[in-house]
Order: sequence, then structure tokens, then C-alpha cells
Amino acid sequence: IPEKEYTMEEVAKHNKKDDLWIVVKGVVLDVTNWIDEHPGGANALYNFMGRDATEEFAMLHDDEVIPKYAAQVVIGRVKGQTPSLEF
Repeated sequence: IPEKEYTMEEVAKHNKKDDLWIVVKGVVLDVTNWIDEHPGGANALYNFMGRDATEEFAMLHDDEVIPKYAAQVVIGRVKGQTPSLEF
């Protein structure tokens, strides 16, 4: 996980289909160019544009799916949080 830190306020600004960040377990993901690859469909990501999707993610995924299938979308961590995503 990159050391770069972002505040939740910064993440919240990336809330459009062509600029889409989400947070999972303290890790910031830029999924803008990955939307079409999400097996659960685009709407699942659109529902959490610029927000923390940890609870929903945890219900549907094991941590390993991010490093295994989407490691390239990890851009940093949330300032003031210790990432709990298993990498």
C-alpha cells in the first residue's frame, strides 16, 4: 500500500463516473479506469463514489481480491487511519 495519504475530504471530491475514488479498510482506490472490470458491475462502485465502502466490501469480498485482481487501483491510504486491508 503506498505511503501517500489522503483525507476523506479529498476522497469525497472524486465522486464522478470519470473521476471515481472509494475507500476500503483505510485504503484509497482510484477505480476510474477499472469500473468495467468490476465483476459486480459498475453500479456497485457508483454507489460509493467518494465514500468509504468498507462495510459493503466486507460483506461480499475477501481482502485478497484487491491485491489479486485490482492492485493497480490502490493509490494510498486514509490519513489518520491504519489500513486494515490484508495485502
